Amino acid sequence: MVQIFVSGLIDAPVAPVWKLVRDFGALGAWHPDVVTCRLEDGCDGTTIGARRTMTMKNMGGEIEEVLVALSDEARQVIYTLSPGPLPVWDYRAVLALLPITMEDRTVVSWRATYSAPPDLQLDLQQASTGIFTGGIEALISHFSGT
Repeated sequence: MVQIFVSGLIDAPVAPVWKLVRDFGALGAWHPDVVTCRLEDGCDGTTIGARRTMTMKNMGGEIEEVLVALSDEARQVIYTLSPGPLPVWDYRAVLALLPITMEDRTVVSWRATYSAPPDLQLDLQQASTGIFTGGIEALISHFSGT
C-alpha cells in the first residue's frame, strides 16, 4: 500500500481557500500540473459522483477521478481514481483544509492511499508527492499574491 501525505500553510483565511478548492471541476484553474480538466455528463463540481477527466504534464493519457464525498463542514474533498493508464488500484485521496483561527490562516493537507505493483511503488509515490506538493505550493502562491 502506497501512502502519500503533503501539507502546507496558506496565509489566508479558510473561507476563500475553501471556495476555490471545493469545486471538483476547477482543479485546472489552480494546479500547475493540470493541462486540461473537464467534468463529464453535465455535472457540476459539487455533485457526488461527478467525474473529472484530466491530462497532466509529463503523464501520458487521460485520467478520470470520481468525487465520492464533499463536506463543507469538514472542508474536505474526497475522490477516487477510475481504472485507466496508471498502474494503481484502490486509490482514495482527501484534500482538506483546517482554519488556524488565531492567525486567520489555513492548513491544507492532501493525502492518498493506493495499491500498485511493488516494483513501481517508489516511482509512483515520488510522482504523487510531487503532484500534491505542486498543488499546495500553487495555493500558497495564489493566496500570497505572488
